[in-house]
Amino acid sequence: MTVPADDIVAIQQLVARYNHAIDGGDAEGWGNCFTPEGSFQISGREPTVGREALAEIVRRRADGARHVTTNMLIEGDGNAATMRAYLEVLRAREVSVTGSYTDTLVKVDGQWLFEHRLFTGDD
Repeated sequence: MTVPADDIVAIQQLVARYNHAIDGGDAEGWGNCFTPEGSFQISGREPTVGREALAEIVRRRADGARHVTTNMLIEGDGNAATMRAYLEVLRAREVSVTGSYTDTLVKVDGQWLFEHRLFTGDD
């Protein structure tokens, strides 16, 4: 399942928009990284579903964290893809959270969006 290079770049840009939005407090921008019915889930918890509910996650944050996503492995074809990636969250210049993402993405009107994003923290 080879993803064309331009789609890989578009998905990497989606991840960058996602990180900048959550770190910068842009609630609507973060919610708009997902499909209208998209979901974000932390392993072991119920998912948050829908752009407005997702935006509320960012509205409640004020911790100055910086999200760093690495080692993105993107697979798929056409208008559907999966991605696995690592996450480090920095606070006060120190790593405070590590883990991984398991994502499903879809291309809607030429734009890649998260359909479901699962974060699993390292023990």
